[in-house]
Amino acid sequence: MLLTYLGQAPASFLEGSWTTQPQRLVDQPPYAVDALVVFDRPTLSNTAVANYRTLLRYGRPVIRIGRINLPIDRKFMANLLLISDFDEGDEEVFESWINQRPRTNYQSIDCNFYDHFEQAITLREEVSLAYLELDDRTSTTRVRLLDLRTHQHEEYVQLANREWLRLDRIVSVNDVPAGASCTF
Repeated sequence: MLLTYLGQAPASFLEGSWTTQPQRLVDQPPYAVDALVVFDRPTLSNTAVANYRTLLRYGRPVIRIGRINLPIDRKFMANLLLISDFDEGDEEVFESWINQRPRTNYQSIDCNFYDHFEQAITLREEVSLAYLELDDRTSTTRVRLLDLRTHQHEEYVQLANREWLRLDRIVSVNDVPAGASCTF
């Protein structure tokens, strides 16, 4: 399990008896992260807030420690634990809570839709990609796709800017809508 954290973790958190040592969330792709702990100091950067929102939206268990000025989306409350402070020995309780939560809320995509990604990568074609932003607004861009990755039942595509986008967030590729790509 890859447990990551944002903010300033107290020494007792980092020195705790974790099954796997927590790592600062820096540039790990979202598919690699299994859970996230967020501390209230220092103020989180825009990138850190975006990472928090992405992991929460992707169904990762998130523990917030302290008074954190971040939005709480009620749709994801089942995988969000709010704690006032971290005490030595809490790691056992936190790991137990994390292990009782689903790791993802991924919705499988149609395998024929997946073929559009493989084709674009193989041919190194730029595609028109419509996808859902974190606030569920649809954005459209022209982009070259670099790679596909499946990790623990989640499927991702890597964009030319090296970011990974979960395939169930994609609305269409080259105007072919997700879920309507099968033609028999």
